[in-house]
Amino acid sequence: MAASSGDQREVDVSIIRWVDDEPQPEIIEFVLSDRSGRQWHFHEECAVISGELLDAASVYPNPAHCVAPYCLKAAIRKDDQ
Repeated sequence: MAASSGDQREVDVSIIRWVDDEPQPEIIEFVLSDRSGRQWHFHEECAVISGELLDAASVYPNPAHCVAPYCLKAAIRKDDQ
């Protein structure tokens, strides 16, 4: 776990690749590993996950943080598919 701020906790994630420039804003793929070691893969706007200016030429993987409630909601949506 990364830092916490009030009721929001940040979890460590890894941005593993650039997905696409379109639709604007840019889309990246990131991975979240849960306590059981299961890896969850997500596609999201780069600016939501990273404060870094990333693009297709950036070096991956790239460490980042995700606010836990956001990640949990995304995991539930992904698991229901």
